[in-house]
Amino acid sequence: MTDQCQLFTPDSDQADLLAAHLPLGGVFDAAREDGTNFRSLIEGLGTEYFREEENVFDVCQEMDPRITNDLLSEWERSVSIPDDCFSTAEDIDRRREAVLLKLGGFRVQTAQDFVNLAALLGQNIEIEAGAVSGAYPMTYPASYLGGAKGARFTMIVHFPDAENTKYPQPYPVPYGVATGLVECIIQHAAPANVTVIFSYGTTAP
Repeated sequence: MTDQCQLFTPDSDQADLLAAHLPLGGVFDAAREDGTNFRSLIEGLGTEYFREEENVFDVCQEMDPRITNDLLSEWERSVSIPDDCFSTAEDIDRRREAVLLKLGGFRVQTAQDFVNLAALLGQNIEIEAGAVSGAYPMTYPASYLGGAKGARFTMIVHFPDAENTKYPQPYPVPYGVATGLVECIIQHAAPANVTVIFSYGTTAP
């Protein structure tokens, strides 16, 4: 429950709350006396008011993507999920996290922003800029050979805790941390003029 979503008046107090708005004296005093027909009418109306307050409370909760249930699919449509990175087939907690991530717009500008974004998804990454080597043997991948301009627009994302899932691979094939979602998000969040290279394992490129 969020702080903004509260049931202010208990069901048992609704009749007293309604009766307090009636004039004093005469027939209206019966609204404050148990067992009278007027009191029974007020209690019935109070129950309906409480149900309506419960409906308002439910809507308030559903408007919060952190705790929504019934309106989760509406939230997903509002941020264009499913897409290349996110699916609606995940459990409800992961689906809420996806909505929150997309609502945040992947506000990443610095290398640390990318590191923090990956950490939100449970991944440890390291970011390096492209480099230029002037002597052989030169480090692969080939983007290192793109000259100063190419290096300036190259970002190397290293997953030190994950095994390489690309070919060629050693045999038997090692299984490590799944990195596909983080890779997808970084590819979409990186500037259009930046080439992103991924590496895996204990030794960065």
